[in-house]
Amino acid sequence: MYTVDIDTGGTMTDGLVADGSQLHAIKVDTTPHDYTVSFRQVLVEAARALGHGEDLSGFLDQVSFIRWSSTITSNALGEGKGAKIGLLVRAGHENDLYGDGASPALGALVAEHNVIGLPEKPEAVDILAAVKKLFEEGVRRICVSLDGAFPDNTAERDVAGVIEGQYPDHYLGAPLSCARWPPGYLLAYPVGHRVPWRGRRRGRGWCRRCGCRAGRGRRSGWPRS
Repeated sequence: MYTVDIDTGGTMTDGLVADGSQLHAIKVDTTPHDYTVSFRQVLVEAARALGHGEDLSGFLDQVSFIRWSSTITSNALGEGKGAKIGLLVRAGHENDLYGDGASPALGALVAEHNVIGLPEKPEAVDILAAVKKLFEEGVRRICVSLDGAFPDNTAERDVAGVIEGQYPDHYLGAPLSCARWPPGYLLAYPVGHRVPWRGRRRGRGWCRRCGCRAGRGRRSGWPRS
């Protein structure tokens, strides 16, 4: 069995494949428009280097796990670049983001005016009005994080469904995502997530972890306020 480590940098994407006795290094150009392209290309090159030819599926069947890391996030945070984000939270938590006191994320990762509270049982008109306001502020990445939505995030997915029904992926430019973790962890993790590799390889458009469509054809970029 193989283990695969992939690191996505601003210029190059590096891969390291171990088979228990040898290490095989792979290097490809990073594809900023869609980092999954260079991610996949590392796997393609690894399959070729290890004698699997063009049979990527056969190679992946012998991979026990894939670890991925990236400097893209830290670079974007340090440079203040990336897609402008908006948060849809439960009304009353716009300032604390489910924590104690004012959230340090406000003004740093997300502008205060780009955090909008939704009522307990939001109607479509409430959701779309909030999204329209975010779009007018230049937001192109939206995270829905509602209290009580972990581990069952049906309420978040319902909100996401309303938005996706009105604004298709090509309009959003960057994806909509559900928080996935409990609200208290909102500051510790990225607001979006991708479909696990095997799910993407088989063409699934839905995230297997929570059922949202956050993994569909996204353009990367860390949020900025």
